Amino acid sequence: MDWTDQGIVLSARKHGESSVVLSLLTAAHGRHAGVVRGGQSRKRRGEMEVGNLLSARWRARLEEHLGNFTVEMTAGHAARLLDRADRMKEGCASCVPNHDNPGAWLG
Repeated sequence: MDWTDQGIVLSARKHGESSVVLSLLTAAHGRHAGVVRGGQSRKRRGEMEVGNLLSARWRARLEEHLGNFTVEMTAGHAARLLDRADRMKEGCASCVPNHDNPGAWLG
């Protein structure tokens, strides 16, 4: 499986020494998670902030696998959400089902 889409960062959890498990709400694929190699580095840490809009490429052998993300920041919205980031993250992560949910992207 291989797809490219834009998504809003819902959460980023540490994974190992330098990687991050990133959860995105994407336009065509709904809520999706994947590993970002080197996501904990000083250069990349800012991209993984909740609320940022990323251009993401997800790859895995099967749809059910965790997969890997290759991401690039499109727009940084995290600064505007700092006082409400925890509430937004908890609400979005618990309300949005995994994978196909294109209606959630449109509002």
